[in-house]
Amino acid sequence: MDAFNEWQDFAKTVLFSLSIPILIANLPPATLAAIKKMRYDRIVEKHEGPETWESELNSQDPEVIARNERDKSMGAAWEPPSDAEFIDIGGHAVLLPVSAEHHSNITILHHFLSQDEIQMVVYLKDTTYGEDAFDAGFVAICNRFPGEVFYVAAFYHEWFIIDYDPLADRWKK
Repeated sequence: MDAFNEWQDFAKTVLFSLSIPILIANLPPATLAAIKKMRYDRIVEKHEGPETWESELNSQDPEVIARNERDKSMGAAWEPPSDAEFIDIGGHAVLLPVSAEHHSNITILHHFLSQDEIQMVVYLKDTTYGEDAFDAGFVAICNRFPGEVFYVAAFYHEWFIIDYDPLADRWKK
């Protein structure tokens, strides 16, 4: 690895350790374009994916709005785009396919990283639309974005919070 790449990795680590929030608006254009090309699997309220990150991150784009309205007029099930934004989970910036407006309603029940810290599994409760075990539970599997310090969801599914083990974090090292 050349000196510039080593410096870039060091700078990312320092910035991340200072808890400077990572925001979609501050991502380099090439990074944002790469995220938009990614897909993720989603099952929420019986609506199944795969979905694209582009649709989650372009909600104010006139072309996306027009496409959504066209699809809706043709009878497609439609829900507003999410205006997704990074959320802090255990000191890690994570991009979940939920609106930033949901963040105040999200409780991280537990999360864990793979040994190489390339993947993260998150169990969360989002009380935006309901508070019982059948409305609020979700599980996400996220991958660390190559060359970056943040994670992007590749899998986001409903999860019924039944027999949840509040001591699940005891297996963390």
